[in-house]
Amino acid sequence: CEKGLEILAITDGKKGDFVFSPNGDVIHAVTPVEKIVSSAGSGDTFMAALLFALGRCEPLEKAAGIASAAAAANLLELGCGFFKPEKAHELIAATQIERNLWS
Repeated sequence: CEKGLEILAITDGKKGDFVFSPNGDVIHAVTPVEKIVSSAGSGDTFMAALLFALGRCEPLEKAAGIASAAAAANLLELGCGFFKPEKAHELIAATQIERNLWS
């Protein structure tokens, strides 16, 4: 934080992602996927979707959910960073979000 870091995001495969906010909140988002086709590019897809959502001024909790769903949609496709946006939108409804699980 002293060097300017505001948000820290860590992805942990099937365990989901953890996003640490500037005020100390921890957001945990998990989007279940039954059959993984390829994990290539899912972390990059997560980060791109998180930045996209934050760029649209979405709250951090919602941005983490959008990013989780996009990464999950990427898991369903062969290739790096390819996913169907409609599948990501569908997966948002299945995304589970917890806030402050360590407080």
